[in-house]
Amino acid sequence: MFDNSSAHLAWCALVSLGIARQDQQIDTIAAEDLYLVRWLSNARHQRRFPKSVASDLDWLLQQGRQHSSQARLRETLLFIYETGISETEKLNDLLRLSRALNAIKEHHWVYMLLSDKEWKNRHKRQLSAGVNGIYLRKRELDNGFDDNGSQHQPLNLLVTGDQEALAALLEDFQWRLLPVRDCYQLVSGREMAGTSFRSTE
Repeated sequence: MFDNSSAHLAWCALVSLGIARQDQQIDTIAAEDLYLVRWLSNARHQRRFPKSVASDLDWLLQQGRQHSSQARLRETLLFIYETGISETEKLNDLLRLSRALNAIKEHHWVYMLLSDKEWKNRHKRQLSAGVNGIYLRKRELDNGFDDNGSQHQPLNLLVTGDQEALAALLEDFQWRLLPVRDCYQLVSGREMAGTSFRSTE
């Protein structure tokens, strides 16, 4: 779990980003990620934070540079901040999912967001069964949660590799991986009893 030093790092980055947005320097998610990569790089070079968060800085920079416009560093920093001051049980569905996805990436799983067109043509994608991978439908991730961060529709995804290991990892964050037809659905395990979601296909 991230400690208070990590939460402080995240808070400083988010405050700086907020100021830049107020100054109208940033108007897209891609611009947010570019700004945060530069900010994190400067923080690392100038040694603004204690050595205890050096690995966090390196990981955040790696995510930003490797995933480019899909990095969504602001969401990751929000997760780090919330996790630094909260226990998992106190987090809403969206924050627990963010934490779970970060853990998945730390375990070296391939993580990719698919557009509607890519999802429609998912059977044509050449995915290696020997590679641990999770492929989420982006629109559902964007629209699957209410303003309180509670899930209100299932998240469809493709999974390759060790599905049992993935299911066990997700359970640590109170998420369930359910097989449905030709894919999987990801549903919150916190309040699933008696709950049915409408299909998003």
